[in-house]
Amino acid sequence: MYIMDNFLEEILQVEQGSAIKATGEYVGTRKLIVTVALNYKAFKPSILFKSFILIFIAGLIILAIFKTFQPKKLTDSEIGGLVVLYIASFIIGANVIRQFFTDTAMNFIIRVDHSGISIDDRQYKWDNIYETAIMSKAGGNKTYKYLVIAMPNMSTYESYDLTNFVSLNPFGFGMTLAKYIEYFKPNQKIKLSS
Repeated sequence: MYIMDNFLEEILQVEQGSAIKATGEYVGTRKLIVTVALNYKAFKPSILFKSFILIFIAGLIILAIFKTFQPKKLTDSEIGGLVVLYIASFIIGANVIRQFFTDTAMNFIIRVDHSGISIDDRQYKWDNIYETAIMSKAGGNKTYKYLVIAMPNMSTYESYDLTNFVSLNPFGFGMTLAKYIEYFKPNQKIKLSS
C-alpha cells in the first residue's frame, strides 16, 4: 500500500478541490510492458482532436453561409438564428485557436527518458525530482489532469495541464504518461535536502 508523503499532502492543501497520486501509485499493477528497450518517449498534444474541433467549427460556418445565401427569403427568426450562429462560431473558433494552438501553457511537448523529464525546453533531471504525480481537479462536469513534478526542497513543484493530450488507454492519458515515467524513473528515491 502506498502512503502519501507530507509534500504531496501540502500540494493538496494549496490546490483546493483536487486529488493527487504519485505516478507509482497511479500506475499500481498496470506497469508498462515493452518488448524492446526504449531510449525515450515523447508526447505531443493530439492533432486529431484539434482537427476534429476545427472541422466542427468549419461545418458551423459553412452551414451559416449556406443558409445566408440560399434563394428562399429568410424569416426574422431564421435571421436571428444565423446571427447567433455566426457569433457562436466566432467565439468558439477564437477560443479553440487560442487554447489548442497558441496557449503555451497547454501546448507543449513532454519527453521522458533515462536522464529525466523535459517539458519543451525545460529539463528536470531525475536527480532534481523528489516525486512525480498525477493531479486531478474537478472543473464543472469534467475532471482535468495535471502532471506534477515535485522538487527535493519540499517547497517547489511544477504542474502541467494535460488537457490537450489524448490517449487510447481506457484509463486516460494520465495513466499512459505515468507508465512511461515509472519505466524511466530510477528505482531509488533521492535524498531530501535538510
